[in-house]
Formats: sequence, C-alpha cells, structure tokens
Amino acid sequence: MKRKNCRKLGLALMLVTGIVSICASIPATIGRQTDVRVPSHPLRFGVFVARFDAGGTFTLEGDRWPTLKGDWKSKGDEIELSMPSGPDGCQGPGRYRLRTDGSRISFDLVSDDCTPRRMILDRSTWSPASEVKIKATRRIVWAKGARAPARPDPNTSRGSWPSFRGAQASGVAERQNLPDRWDAKTGENILWRAPIPGLAHSSPVIWGHRIFVTSAVGSDPNETFRPGLYGDGDASKDRSRHRWMIYALDKRTGKILWERTAHQGVPADKRHVKST
Repeated sequence: MKRKNCRKLGLALMLVTGIVSICASIPATIGRQTDVRVPSHPLRFGVFVARFDAGGTFTLEGDRWPTLKGDWKSKGDEIELSMPSGPDGCQGPGRYRLRTDGSRISFDLVSDDCTPRRMILDRSTWSPASEVKIKATRRIVWAKGARAPARPDPNTSRGSWPSFRGAQASGVAERQNLPDRWDAKTGENILWRAPIPGLAHSSPVIWGHRIFVTSAVGSDPNETFRPGLYGDGDASKDRSRHRWMIYALDKRTGKILWERTAHQGVPADKRHVKST
C-alpha cells in the first residue's frame, strides 16, 4: 500500500509541476510584442501612394494633394512619422498602430495633430501599388439631341434651401410665398432674430424645420469687419486662432438646437476685410 501511495504522490507532483510550468510561460508569450515590417515597395490607397524606404524617410503623394515628406521609425507594431519641414501643425510626430493581412498593411491612429497626414492614414488599408488597378477617369459627354434631365417637383422639397443659390443653383425659390419686403430696423416681416458669434457670410442650408449656418469665430477681441464702399482691398490683419463652427437652428423659433466645432487653428490665408 505504501508503494502505491508513493507512486500516486509522484504522479500528482509531476502533473502539478507541468501545469505550473505551462502557466508560467503564458505571460511571456502574451506580453511579447510582434514586430510589423514596413514594406519598402510603393503602397497605394485610393489616389494616394506611400513610400517608406529603408533609410528611414517616407513620402505621401496624392492627386491634387501636397506631397508630405519626412522621417519614419518603427518599434513593435507602431510607426512614428515626423516632418520637421512640414506644413503648419505638422511639426510634431504622429504615431500609428500597424496591422498586416497578407500583402496589405493598415494604419490605426494612436496620436497625430497633423490634419492632412491623419486624414490620409487613419483607418486606411494599403496594398502594393503593383497589385492595385487604377480605374479610368470618368468623363461626361453630352450627346447631340440628348434630353435635359427632368426638373424635380419643387413641392417635394417645399420650404428647403439645400445649398448655395438653392435647388439646382437657380437662385429661385419657387412656390414659397416669401414676403417681398422686410425691414430689420422696424421688424416688418421678421419672424425672429438669433445672435451667432463670429463672422458668418456663407449661404445657410434649410431643410425641413432646421436651418444650418457656419461661422468663423476668431480669438482676437479687436477683430473688425468693414462693410460698405471703399477703395482699398487690403486683407484683414487678424491672424488669431479661429474656431470654424456649424450651428443648427429651429426654423420656426430661431432656437439653437446644437453646435459643432468643425476645425480649430490659425487660418492658412488672410481673409478679405469684407468677408470670412
């Protein structure tokens, strides 16, 4: 009986030792970081082409986009991109997590303040340029005798103003029963007023019972706007940080339903003194 008990005890110790050894090796496997190799051949994503050479430099090119150039380095499954001579807001590094699927490689944002670089790379999947077929550019050709497209029934969008100059950019609001006179000073035919911060000169969009307007809100307390007739056409000197805003208002009451910040930063170009 003693020998049998000893054999059972020895077998139990062997099993326990094996389990402990397996468990001890699991964290090392889980914690190990997998290196993702960045290919040196050209990669394509839509109209964009990326090149990451072995010397640590990269280029991002796209149709009608400025070329972005800089340095890159990778560690584990992350890549860091830097552009010391890049456009405004792009001097800092950008970090992305890489994923591979066969010959394809994907970029997922970790952190990047460079807007154009982030717009191209975030959640993008690139393939070797040699494997991507470029679609021919589509062109519209008017055939002789072709009929003009039928105009939509204006009643289907009654009360709406979908874009600058309205439906079909005609500048005509058909069957809207609008007043032909109004006076902002006396309030004649003015239903409501709503204060909107900043300078908002773009066309509103009206759809259903909502009005959407945009505005550029500067941080300079002394910013000016000069309406009227005058000779000089100098640009505004306001180079302060701006917020480009979108507002949604109730068409019936003028109440602001929500607001969103579309972009923040210093304007790339100076504005005209009469505009935004």
